[in-house]
Amino acid sequence: MTNKDVKRIIEAKVGFDSVTVRKDVVICKQGYFYHHGQSVEKLARAIKYVLPQVEILAAHDYFKAWPADSYMEVRCRFVPNAAH
Repeated sequence: MTNKDVKRIIEAKVGFDSVTVRKDVVICKQGYFYHHGQSVEKLARAIKYVLPQVEILAAHDYFKAWPADSYMEVRCRFVPNAAH
């Protein structure tokens, strides 16, 4: 499995606004105006639930005052032979 495969699975099963691959890191972004109960921890858990062999590298909430766009970002990568 490659990071591009990870990207396709996350797009299909978790549903971020944007999923990109840069070098060996998959970057998942979810924009928001209100959190509505969502958090970066919940988004990271959703990725681990769908793909247990993925390592979460970072999870950040980038809040910006209106009218700028706020977003949550989770960075991860595929780890071959990871314990499930």
